[in-house]
Amino acid sequence: MRLKLGGTVSDDDFIFIRDGKRITSRQVNYALEKVCKKLGISVKRSHKIRKTVASRLNAGNVPLDSIREFLGHSNLNTTLGYIYNPLSEKETYTLMSEAL
Repeated sequence: MRLKLGGTVSDDDFIFIRDGKRITSRQVNYALEKVCKKLGISVKRSHKIRKTVASRLNAGNVPLDSIREFLGHSNLNTTLGYIYNPLSEKETYTLMSEAL
């Protein structure tokens, strides 16, 4: 997003850093796996988290093209493949009722 606003990206802009440098998605997945196993829960990988973020943005009425840009996709169909309905059946029904 910063690049689109005319800025530059530095290692300080990343959430996952070690020794001041960004870490790879492979390193993030390794850390997630260790924590999930320690907690005794099913393993969540960064890709699943990415899909959850896209789906929650969509459920929050963020425009699809904005989600596409946020994820860095050039094709909207790629973004659509990431999105699922994270809402409960009741929440979905309520939204549909309000829209009609």
